[in-house]
Amino acid sequence: MRATYDSDVDAFYLYLAEPESVSESEEVIQCIVLDCNDEKQIVGIEVLHASKRLPLAVLKAAEQITNCEADAAMLHSSPQRSLSRSGCGRSTASPADPADCSR
Repeated sequence: MRATYDSDVDAFYLYLAEPESVSESEEVIQCIVLDCNDEKQIVGIEVLHASKRLPLAVLKAAEQITNCEADAAMLHSSPQRSLSRSGCGRSTASPADPADCSR
């Protein structure tokens, strides 16, 4: 299990399993998205507008992981590799209105 945080889009991602193909995503409550595999197992949890919903210490620790992974990927990159939501917690989804996440 590992966590990443992308401050550019204010999204926190908790990997419950190694990154794999996500077959289904469901927003279970506002700004909380569960990612499931083909067997309907939860493999990841995304928190949108994370700075409003999670402790700062959690976000800072996850952001350090994200930055280390990005640095390592640049050092060992090949044409096939790219940083994406499945690789480094970067969200391509449009976040909900921050006001909706205050509940």
